[in-house]
Amino acid sequence: MRLLQSLLSRGDRVAVEGGRLVVEAASGIVVPDEWLQAKSDQLLRDIAAESGQILFAYCGYDTGKYGVHKSPGVTLRYRNILTGEHAHVIFNAELNRDRNTVHGKKGASLPKGRFRVGRGYAFVHFWQSLGLDLPRRLSDFHDRMGKLKGIVITAKLNTGNRLDKKSISPLDWAAKAETGVSTFATVSDKSPTNVRQLPDNAPTILPDKELVQTQVVRTFQANSSACDKPCVLSNQVRAYQAPSYPPHKDVKDQSNDEWLQDYIGVD
Repeated sequence: MRLLQSLLSRGDRVAVEGGRLVVEAASGIVVPDEWLQAKSDQLLRDIAAESGQILFAYCGYDTGKYGVHKSPGVTLRYRNILTGEHAHVIFNAELNRDRNTVHGKKGASLPKGRFRVGRGYAFVHFWQSLGLDLPRRLSDFHDRMGKLKGIVITAKLNTGNRLDKKSISPLDWAAKAETGVSTFATVSDKSPTNVRQLPDNAPTILPDKELVQTQVVRTFQANSSACDKPCVLSNQVRAYQAPSYPPHKDVKDQSNDEWLQDYIGVD
């Protein structure tokens, strides 16, 4: 039995909201971080198979000059969650300085990995379509690229494993626990209010005054260890209700049934 089906059969809620994987335990128990990290790829593969859509996870980016005219741009590298095959999308970007600064003269090349764009650039529209806030300066995207990790996208795939940039959108998917039937929702301009997103460096235990006494929702980022560059996982927790319990054995060595037994607790 697939892990996704096992969770749903227990009444748990599994969804992808705004591209982010969400697991909500029916018991209200907090899902331990190490289990989420170890099982995220497996769950996303199950979701890809169940949804019938081609899903992609972010791996990293490069800058360079492309084509006959050596046009400057930034390349985002993705991988197909189900097959592991790599894909990419290229956006126009500027790789030189637009004015004199203490760091260099106007027209000089920016340091490796840095780029700048204007508000009308397709990259800016792509960024905002994923529900991400723009940096204070549009030349500071290089410090924000890690925010793309964990946002699962759908897109049409053109020749040469190139993503159609106009078709890119974050995945919104949910399965009904009683039937296991997939449902899809269109991406809203407003972020969901039922899941509170914390910054990567935020503590995972909230102050007492911020505890929520109803349900526990855990969202986590896709494990992209299959990419050329390792992608760091982060976890966001809406509330804390119970301590995490250590697994009986290393989670990598557990079967799905063993993992589920530890995860859900004593019946």
